[in-house]
Amino acid sequence: MKTLRLSGKEFVVDESAFAVEISWEEWTGDDDAQTAACDALESNTDNAALVVANDGDLTLIGDALSRFSAIILQFPAFTDGRAYSQARLLRDRYGFKGIIQARGDVLCDQAQFMVRSGFTALEIGDQETAPFFEALKAFSDFYQTGADGTRSVFQRRAKPSAAA
Repeated sequence: MKTLRLSGKEFVVDESAFAVEISWEEWTGDDDAQTAACDALESNTDNAALVVANDGDLTLIGDALSRFSAIILQFPAFTDGRAYSQARLLRDRYGFKGIIQARGDVLCDQAQFMVRSGFTALEIGDQETAPFFEALKAFSDFYQTGADGTRSVFQRRAKPSAAA
């Protein structure tokens, strides 16, 4: 699967896959499913991804986030934006520092919004990469803060207050 991954400050094409992908159902399922998921995770701790449905309750993940190098969030349709909120929560509330990857109906028109909400990888399948690279550079200044660490125009213009 062709994926655009953030490398430094630039996106690059990457076709490698995670060693283990554990589904939301496996992770939150019955004891047998959880045991199998934990066993798979133990042998691949540095390259494991949790695939979270866009209606998944992130509070159920809890301390498990530190066990995954990546979280894959689902976009079943481009009109369903719940994964944007999930990505923002993972970055801001839960402090997840790993890869957050978008999967599903990923469009170049929404690529920059995905990155601003915390995604660092976009699965684009067999789509052309050029429109994505153009979309990711469409804007250089933002009025709102984002989970990607980019400072807003207002933050950059603010003068440091003088110490009293």
